[in-house]
Amino acid sequence: MTIAFSGTCWSKFAGAVGGVTVYLDGTKLGDVPMYFNNTSMHMTLPTQFFSANLDFGQHTITLSALTDETNSDQNDFYSVWIVD
Repeated sequence: MTIAFSGTCWSKFAGAVGGVTVYLDGTKLGDVPMYFNNTSMHMTLPTQFFSANLDFGQHTITLSALTDETNSDQNDFYSVWIVD
C-alpha cells in the first residue's frame, strides 16, 4: 500500500531545517523535510509517498514536527491519503 502526505508549516528562523515526521501505528514511515529560506512564511512541504504493509482493521497516522524549528498554526493544513 502507498500512503501519501502533503502539508504546510513555517519557521521563525531563516536557514532552519524543519518539516514533518509521519508515523503509522507508532512506527516511523519517514520524514518530509524543508529548508526555510524566509522567516515566518508558510511553506508547502513536498508531497511524499511512503510504502506500508497494512492488515485489516483500524490504524493510526500521527504527524509530528521534524525539528524544534518547525511551527504550525491555524493557517497550516495537512493531507494524508491512501494511493493504492
